[in-house]
Amino acid sequence: MTAAPERPARLRQLWGSAPAGQPHASDTTRWDAIAITDRLTQEGLSSATGKPLTGAMIQWIRYVHRIPLPPPPPDTLTVKEVSRRYGVSAGVVYYWIEHGLVPAHRRRPGCPYAITLDATTDAALRQRAATVKRPASTNSPNPS
Repeated sequence: MTAAPERPARLRQLWGSAPAGQPHASDTTRWDAIAITDRLTQEGLSSATGKPLTGAMIQWIRYVHRIPLPPPPPDTLTVKEVSRRYGVSAGVVYYWIEHGLVPAHRRRPGCPYAITLDATTDAALRQRAATVKRPASTNSPNPS
C-alpha cells in the first residue's frame, strides 16, 4: 500500500494534470473517477483507513486537491456552450437531447454530455431557438 500523500500526485498523473516535469499516464487519455478507482485498486492503493477506493472517494480527493475534471472530447460542446450559442436555457438543450434533436453522448452515466453539431443540425437548432417561448420580462417597472 502507498502512503496517503502519494495519492494526489498519482491522481494528477492519471487525470492528465500532472505538474510540469511529471509524466502523464497517457498523452491522449484522461481518466474519469471510475477508471481511476479501478486503476488505483489494481496498483494496490486503498483509502487512508485501508478500505477499497470508490468513485466518491476519488471525486473528494480531486475536489480537495483541486484536480480538474478531464476535458470533453475534442470538437464537442457542453450543454452550457450549446445553450449560450442558441440563446436558450440548459433545460431546453436537455429537452433537445432527450428528444433526439441534438446528438450527444456521455462517457459514463452521470458524466456531462458531449455534443457534436454539424451544419444541418446547427441550422435546425437556430430555427428551433428562434421559436422557443421565453417568459415575459420581469424588468418592467411596476405600474402603480
